[in-house]
Amino acid sequence: MIPDTIRRDEFGVPHIHAATEPDALFALGYAQATDRTTAIWAHYLAARGQAASVLGADYLERDVA
Repeated sequence: MIPDTIRRDEFGVPHIHAATEPDALFALGYAQATDRTTAIWAHYLAARGQAASVLGADYLERDVA
């Protein structure tokens, strides 16, 4: 039996391996929720002008604007 895994490639694309269709669908939902949480967090930081404090000096110009 193959364990359920979610592996992301170098582009961040999830590759799901599951034993059953329900397991695959659950893993898909989990991957989507993880991506959505990351997007919400990034937008929150950008809206508050704090992206540079977490992501580095490259985002300082965006925070000031």
